[in-house]
Amino acid sequence: MKKIFLQAVSIILVMCTLISGTASAADTPSVEPAANSFISSNSAKIVSTGGGNFYVQIYIQGQYTMSQIGATRIKVYNSDGDVAFNVAYTTTGYSHLMAYNKSTHATTAYFAGDSGESYYAVVYFYVRCTNPAGSGSHVYTTSTVKV
Repeated sequence: MKKIFLQAVSIILVMCTLISGTASAADTPSVEPAANSFISSNSAKIVSTGGGNFYVQIYIQGQYTMSQIGATRIKVYNSDGDVAFNVAYTTTGYSHLMAYNKSTHATTAYFAGDSGESYYAVVYFYVRCTNPAGSGSHVYTTSTVKV
């Protein structure tokens, strides 16, 4: 009798775990959780402003004050899967993708594409910390938007 009771309790606990795991997966927030011990969260979105113009907005939060925090690169792909734009924080006009000595960073990168085309962005997030020493990175893909 005791063995049957323990088996029944075990089955109920397993079912509760499965059900709660399914519910939390369905309610996934738009901000992604930590990719490693140095990144608390990050997110990106692509927004059309009309006439072929659009922007990519990024946000990243570090676990500490970071010596370097932001995006090293943003690649924008068109509907054919070809790279339409490929910018880095070292590219002229895009140095604002990276910040220094901050725990969070949010910024926007603007692009002029082809009207009627669809685009999505892949953002390469990066943080570097001096105390404690270490770094982290995460790749985030946005949804697709028609501009």
